[in-house]
Amino acid sequence: MSSENGNGDIFEKVVIASLAFLGGVAVGMLFAPKSGKENRKWVKDKASNLGKKAEQGLNKVMDKMSNTEVRPSTDYADESEIYNESHKS
Repeated sequence: MSSENGNGDIFEKVVIASLAFLGGVAVGMLFAPKSGKENRKWVKDKASNLGKKAEQGLNKVMDKMSNTEVRPSTDYADESEIYNESHKS
């Protein structure tokens, strides 16, 4: 599931962390000595924190992507070769 660029790796880590969190919540709910009301509040608080962390992570990735210079890659040494190639008769 890994990709060649760093952005895919970040997404993969976020998905894995989210699944691990949800699995931990499920196991914790099964063995929790708290009442249902307390558990629901705890889950709500944790989900809210997770959402905030996910938003911060997404903003960080978006900032990095917006600051990345995107340049086309070519096999030409300079732009004059592209022009000459496209205007051959």
